[in-house]
Amino acid sequence: MVATGCGSTFVADPGPDRREVGFGTTVNLAARTGGVPRGARYRWEQIGGPDVTDSMKGADSPNLAFVTRTLEQLGVLEDRPHVVAFSPFTAGEYRFRLSVAARGQVRRGEVLVTATARHGGVSGIPVGVTTWLSVPAAGSYAWRVVQAPRGSKARMEPAGARAAHLLPDLIGQYVVEEATSEVQFNLYAGRWADVPKDCSRSACHPIQGSGFPRTAHATVMTRGLKGELKGRGAYRRECLRCHATGWDETVDNGGFDDEARRVGWVLPTTPEPKPKPLPAPLRGLANITCLSCHGPGKLNYSSLALGRSVVWGVGQCALCHDAPPEYNQVAEWRRSAMNVRVDRGPGPATSPGCAACHSAQGFIASLRGDAKHAPGVVRAEPVTCPACHDPHQAKHPAQLRLAPADLCVRCHRADGRGALEPSPFPAPHAPQAEVLAGVGARGFGGAPFPAGGPHARVPGGCARCHAARTAAAGPLRVGGHTFRARDGDTENLQACGGHCHPGRERFDLRARADFDGDEVVETNRQEVDGLLQALGDALGAEVRRRSLAGCGGAAAGVGTTRGHLVLVDAKGIDLGDCDHDGKLAGDERPAVLPSAAADLYPAAYNYLLNKRDASHGLHNLPFAVAVLQRSLAALPPGRAPTARAASAPGLAPASRLR
Repeated sequence: MVATGCGSTFVADPGPDRREVGFGTTVNLAARTGGVPRGARYRWEQIGGPDVTDSMKGADSPNLAFVTRTLEQLGVLEDRPHVVAFSPFTAGEYRFRLSVAARGQVRRGEVLVTATARHGGVSGIPVGVTTWLSVPAAGSYAWRVVQAPRGSKARMEPAGARAAHLLPDLIGQYVVEEATSEVQFNLYAGRWADVPKDCSRSACHPIQGSGFPRTAHATVMTRGLKGELKGRGAYRRECLRCHATGWDETVDNGGFDDEARRVGWVLPTTPEPKPKPLPAPLRGLANITCLSCHGPGKLNYSSLALGRSVVWGVGQCALCHDAPPEYNQVAEWRRSAMNVRVDRGPGPATSPGCAACHSAQGFIASLRGDAKHAPGVVRAEPVTCPACHDPHQAKHPAQLRLAPADLCVRCHRADGRGALEPSPFPAPHAPQAEVLAGVGARGFGGAPFPAGGPHARVPGGCARCHAARTAAAGPLRVGGHTFRARDGDTENLQACGGHCHPGRERFDLRARADFDGDEVVETNRQEVDGLLQALGDALGAEVRRRSLAGCGGAAAGVGTTRGHLVLVDAKGIDLGDCDHDGKLAGDERPAVLPSAAADLYPAAYNYLLNKRDASHGLHNLPFAVAVLQRSLAALPPGRAPTARAASAPGLAPASRLR
């Protein structure tokens, strides 16, 4: 891309775009200096893509050299067989700006360098587009194409690497094998224009077909042509890479750009409130269609890797929503607690019950009534975009599967929805919903705990605060799809000040009273943490005094295992883990609280309720303080902390909350 100015005598020409240069590769960019005055000053700067500034050489000269990031540095390889997904960011779409200054004028131009092609990580692939495959790490690798369409010259390269790529050159089926791991991939390559656009017919997907036209995806290009996409500047060809199906100007495989060229369609230079109907060959490829996510090849379910063709991963969404600094949704999600990689070993994402909240497939199954669905290790995905957003429906804002106030509490609730067996002493699992609402604490008789809470009434529920967009704290760290209210010393004050507390300069204010009784009035978080520490210490002292134990040794406190409240040692390990290997196996069982110590259960439950809420009381300060103080008072010797600070409306010092 070359930029010129009115009356200019020279241009800043960084040279042509460079495509698919590879990973870990040295790239040399050379500015075209013809017509540039002698003594001109050159400056290269990176304006997009993974940061490679530490490898840049010659940034103040006509020639720039840099090294693209490796697959390992980009973090795209998983410890299981998979078709590798590449977003604009992870595909290494590096953008550089060249500035040339001479004669009091500055001219600028931009160039794009890509390491590979974008890919959604599914098995229905477009002809002519590089597809990368990967297997778990091993000592050696041996890739080969077992089956390909007659006449194909496609090969796996490099054949001896953990990750290798295939360039499908003909329509049809490709079976690829990595011999060391004995894994086969079943791929099917097609052309975008050749696939029938009748997915919604009554015999196939009528529900998805009826709902999808109402989504923003289904009309995004149409609205762009009309000038209805606000805040995005002029509608240009670059937009069509995401807003049209199969747009890729580097290959002719029946995408929108190819068919547009064939019929002579040109993007209008100005918005058209009533645009002319598109030519017939383009109508099925305009906007984001079924093929945009599912690919132009047949969907296969017959091999290990291809059970993931039904798109539960983040790859297809990342094709467009992972292009910082403008599109940060997926980059933010990668920093969230939702992004827990599912690799070779078993874990919550693959366990019956737990998978309902720890995997995308399990969550969707639970919405459909199957709370015990457990996807296998190879197929399981973390809590990805399609877990919360329905790509086929727009019943709720942002295409959420449930109303915003209901979605988060589906999993962030005390019962966890995942206990594998009944427990005599159930433990709170993820009790944010109960703490927000001021319910669920175990009582000791007397006055009830304060019900309700100041944040339970926030419109839009959890996302209103945790997903609040902020610019002041910097992108990718807090808010948005990180769902973080704070990250170290960085706080998303938009979560508070943007809605209810304008002008607030920090989350954690000075407490109105000395709630933990240490004779110092600290911040609210510190006061609640002091109460948690005191209650945890008191529980530990009591289980030690009673000599409670399990096969793993003497008890030092309480914790949780598989939905049970259990005795743990000083390191927090379940005392049912007799061999101390960090897992319960064979005849080992959770060390549930014995019946003789049942009187400790209310205080232990309330301790874990607030500990696992993890907000340090900020979700519901009156509730947290009252529950912790009263629980502490119920334990021998029955002393609650004695506060010396004055009381304040809504919250009393420790001596008054018993």
